[in-house]
Amino acid sequence: RQDRIDAIKAIADIHREFGHIQEVIVQNFLPKSGTRMHKEKPCPSQDYLEAIALARIILPEDVHLQAPPNLSDDFGSLLKAGIDDWGGVSPVTADHVNPERPWPALERISKVSEDLGHFIAPRLTIYPEYAKKSDIWLHPDLHFPVLDRSDSEWLGRDDPGAVFPEKIEFITNVDDGAEVAQVGEDSTQWYSGSSNIPANLLFTQLRASSEIDEVIEGVLMGQEVDSPQIVSLFRARGAQVRSVINCADALR
Repeated sequence: RQDRIDAIKAIADIHREFGHIQEVIVQNFLPKSGTRMHKEKPCPSQDYLEAIALARIILPEDVHLQAPPNLSDDFGSLLKAGIDDWGGVSPVTADHVNPERPWPALERISKVSEDLGHFIAPRLTIYPEYAKKSDIWLHPDLHFPVLDRSDSEWLGRDDPGAVFPEKIEFITNVDDGAEVAQVGEDSTQWYSGSSNIPANLLFTQLRASSEIDEVIEGVLMGQEVDSPQIVSLFRARGAQVRSVINCADALR
């Protein structure tokens, strides 16, 4: 335990000096067949959750905390312990380090997250805090590509952008670790004027954040909405979107 605390403190000290650590990944050990430690006991769940909680307490607030959902049967407990990132969960690529532990379905991750008051959203490999400071953290050649793939909060865009089309096909040669490849220049994503079917934003669950609930309640009471409140509505994600849409429909 003390070794973990010392390691986390060392990471925190380095970040306070240089400000360069985007995330810390806390991953539990599970024995794997064919390895030297296949007979070792797995990391106890309580020790794992304690390590996450300690990391969240010790690390600066601007350091994100990540844990893989596929290595825990009750991955909702990881959110309760303090993580704010699920890592590279993908519906089309496996966990190549732990292929015997498939990713939970995105729908399940979304539901578990929403039940605990969170909403999942795609992000780039660079976190928003660093993407918006591209002059410091990015090579000039990457300034526009990152901007092109970022939404207004510097998370991943849902529409195709100009640089990286989203049209993909499955491939059989996975020597490079990828099961899909980009093909052509046309995106399979929907955008204004596209012939593709737009994404369904009307989720079955109806849940908004307390902040958005408060804004919507004021709107329905006839109160004037100020600029920060409008920004809050535009930042709605997941099931929050339905609450905003229902409010708009009620005012039509």
